[in-house]
Amino acid sequence: MARKKSKMGRPPRHEGERLSKSRTFRVRPHLDGSLQKAAAEAGRSVSEEIEHRLDQSFQRAHEADLIADALRAAHGGRTGDLLSAIATVVWLIERRTGKKWNEDRDTAFDVREAVEAVAEALVIPRSLTPERVVDLFGPWGDDLERHRKSDRGRWFYDYVQARRAALEALQKMGMAPSDAEIAGATKKSRREIFEAVYGKEEAEKK
Repeated sequence: MARKKSKMGRPPRHEGERLSKSRTFRVRPHLDGSLQKAAAEAGRSVSEEIEHRLDQSFQRAHEADLIADALRAAHGGRTGDLLSAIATVVWLIERRTGKKWNEDRDTAFDVREAVEAVAEALVIPRSLTPERVVDLFGPWGDDLERHRKSDRGRWFYDYVQARRAALEALQKMGMAPSDAEIAGATKKSRREIFEAVYGKEEAEKK
C-alpha cells in the first residue's frame, strides 16, 4: 500500500489565510541590518518581520484616523481641526523617522515645525488654495532638490519636509488641495502666486 506523501514546507503563519503574493524589493544596508536584528530578537524570519511591520503600519494608520476623527467630533470647529491635524502629523513624522517625538530630539523638532505649519494654515483667514499652499509650504521641485544636495541647505530641506507633513495631514482631512492641483500652481511665477494669495496691491509691496 502506497504511503501518502507528507506535505513539505512551513505551516501557514496565519490560520486559514494563505500567502498568495511574493514581493521583491531592495533596501539600504543599514535598513537590512535593522530588519535582521529585529527579526532575530522576535524569533521571526526577515520575510515575516517585514510582513509584521507592514501589517502594524496599516493598523496604526487606522488608529490615527480614528483618533483624529474623535478629536474633530469632540471639539468641533477650528480647534477640532487643529487637534485632529496634530494627531495625524505626529503619526506621519514618527512613521518616517521610526522614533517617538518625546524620545528623539530631531523627531521632536520635526513635530514642532509641522504643528506650527498646521496652525499657520488654519489661523490666517484665507482659504487654502493651491497658490497659498505653494507660498506656505515651498520651495518645490528643483529649488528644493538643490537644498537637499547641499550640506549648508540640508537643514532647510529637513525643515521643509517637516512642514510637508502638515500639508499631508491637511490633505488627509480634505482641507488642502490635491498634489495635482499644487503641481499646477508651482508652474506659476512668484508674482502670480503672490497676487493670488495676497492680492495685487500687497503683491506689489513684496
